[in-house]
Amino acid sequence: MGLVEVFKECFRALNEYANLLLVVVTIVYVLVTWRTLVALKLASLRDREASHLRDIRELVVSPLVQWLNGDAISRLDGRMPIVNISESATPRSDAQLGEDQFARRRTIKGTLVVPEFVTVLYSDSRRFHFASQLALFEEFRDDLLKFASDCSEFAVRCADKIASSTTLTRGWAWNNVPNVADSDSLVVACIRALMQGLRLPEVTRTFPAPGGEEVSANIASPTKLVTGDRSRVDAWLTAGVETVRSAWAEESLADRRDELLRRARDVGGKLDEITFTHSLGDDCPFVGGRSKE
Repeated sequence: MGLVEVFKECFRALNEYANLLLVVVTIVYVLVTWRTLVALKLASLRDREASHLRDIRELVVSPLVQWLNGDAISRLDGRMPIVNISESATPRSDAQLGEDQFARRRTIKGTLVVPEFVTVLYSDSRRFHFASQLALFEEFRDDLLKFASDCSEFAVRCADKIASSTTLTRGWAWNNVPNVADSDSLVVACIRALMQGLRLPEVTRTFPAPGGEEVSANIASPTKLVTGDRSRVDAWLTAGVETVRSAWAEESLADRRDELLRRARDVGGKLDEITFTHSLGDDCPFVGGRSKE
């Protein structure tokens, strides 16, 4: 068969099977296009997942870890006070010239605050992605806030008891006024020491005059606790510290503190699971697009 005949035969075959070839080409084109679209969709989904996971780490997990290490644990181990004295002042309408123009009030309050995070991201993470880890965090946070609240109430009770058991005037031990005792600051100093695992608060004694004594403690800053006759000052200080120590033991606050410190390490480990994970797990409105099986 000559070359011309071969071309004629091929042309006849192509003409005869043209429709079939068109179907085959169309099928191949559709398959290639479908695979390309699937690949693009998966790539887009991975990008959205990675972006969403990065947002969760930076705007949810990182603030929680910082709060856990910088606030929660620092207060539980006594590096920061879990209770402190809050002072407020309101103008006095009856103040005379030369007198303090403000009525001042002191209150013992807890210093612990709730950690800040992006609420909508936290809710999404809690519902769709990291329920067990964040549930453990919430349980710890709530118990720690309850402990801090209990410490505040404990401090107020102790301060009132100490103040009622002495003839020293309750108030600020400053301006060189004699025989004044600050039971609120004493309790705050004692609790700070107990949270650190110490038996007694660290105090500084000075003797500005014969028979007189002043005692200061370093709480957030040097704070004068009491000033007056040495015998009365020593009796007030000894009895006050013992009041706080015995009540602290009776209410098992040290055991609660130790348990919360242990749980804080567990919570930190759970938050690390989120920090080092590379997968979101379930789909969510922020990502979308994952097929449901």
